[in-house]
Amino acid sequence: MSVANSALQTPPLLFLLAVAGFSSVASTRLCDAMLPALARSFATSPAQASAAISSYAVAYGLMQWVYGPLGDRFGKPRVILLALAWCALGTAAAALAKSLDALVLARAAMGAGAAAVVPLSVAWIGDTVPLAQRQQVLARYSSFTVCGMVLGPLLGGLMAEFLSWRGAFMVLAPLLAAICLALLLRPRTATGHATGPEATAVRGPACSPPPGAAPQTRRPAYRQQLKALLSDRWSLAVMAASFLEAVLAIGSLAFVPTVLHAQLGLSLLAGGAITALFGAGGFAFSRSAARMLRCLRAPDMPRVAGLILALAYALLALMPHWSFAVLGCLLAGFGFFTLHNTLQVNATQLSADATGLAVSLFSACNFTGQSLGVALGATLLARVGHGWIFSFASLGLLLLGLGLSRGLHARLAAPSSQRVA
Repeated sequence: MSVANSALQTPPLLFLLAVAGFSSVASTRLCDAMLPALARSFATSPAQASAAISSYAVAYGLMQWVYGPLGDRFGKPRVILLALAWCALGTAAAALAKSLDALVLARAAMGAGAAAVVPLSVAWIGDTVPLAQRQQVLARYSSFTVCGMVLGPLLGGLMAEFLSWRGAFMVLAPLLAAICLALLLRPRTATGHATGPEATAVRGPACSPPPGAAPQTRRPAYRQQLKALLSDRWSLAVMAASFLEAVLAIGSLAFVPTVLHAQLGLSLLAGGAITALFGAGGFAFSRSAARMLRCLRAPDMPRVAGLILALAYALLALMPHWSFAVLGCLLAGFGFFTLHNTLQVNATQLSADATGLAVSLFSACNFTGQSLGVALGATLLARVGHGWIFSFASLGLLLLGLGLSRGLHARLAAPSSQRVA
């Protein structure tokens, strides 16, 4: 078996983590389309019902500072299992909530559990898959999370429309529980680390040793790890890029359904369906990533992504007809995940002994950027209109892609002694 096939056949653990990623992202987006139903159920306003979304987001963001060090210390799959079990309990509690306050608390518990899944899974891939195959494996993993991004709000909307908003939580809770059980019962030899003669090649030189191996050096303390990451210019650049891509791409995309409804007369359901094509574009990237990597060098990927994103958001800025939004959202999804995949790969290389912490901080920057992007977009929409929002995103993402590509080329040309492990 080749090294590449060995890495890609790390499942069942890799597959279980991918399904867990799908479920956690679906839980993140579950309440997006059910706010009117929640407002009716609890005799309140949609604005007050949105606390079910914000409580999840706050808990998710805060827990990034916790799960990274825990994953590095106790093992990433183990922490994911425990966090996913907590998310399953929170989901079941949400289905049984008798008041809005109870639902808000349950959603916070869901966010606190789901926060571990994607960042620690990405960090685990960084620990166990060699750099040559890592971008392709991360792209395949992303195909699951993209599906969760698309199907989460769809599940919530369909259940709220035709049955009950509680039904969405009742569907998701058993799925989360089943994944926990599968992770718990997987063979003890499936540790998530390669063993045997190919172990070193599959893990890569900077990856964690297999369980039971005596550590060569003592792991630095959390404060030292954090200081090392925050004092390194390239680490800060990768995290800043993660923050900016979320502000520009995700923050502005949130207003596509509103613009389609207010400016072009489409229903909110139709606007939401068109916006969901962003996920379809991301899925298209995940299926074509291997082919792209055969044609392009990794440092060239952000440049291509920046050009695609610039075109996508220019179409959204013009948007004389809803068909522009269809093409714009598809291209935006493809370009965003091309850029994000490159950033993820670099996030897994920021630290040799604190991959979980590095990827968790990367994820926290991205999540914070999404929240700030929506707030800034709302302000711009009220003051200058939607055209300026998407125009600013188009220019900003082009410059981000070009700048990141230039930085990657410079690092590739630099002597290895000047690069951070």
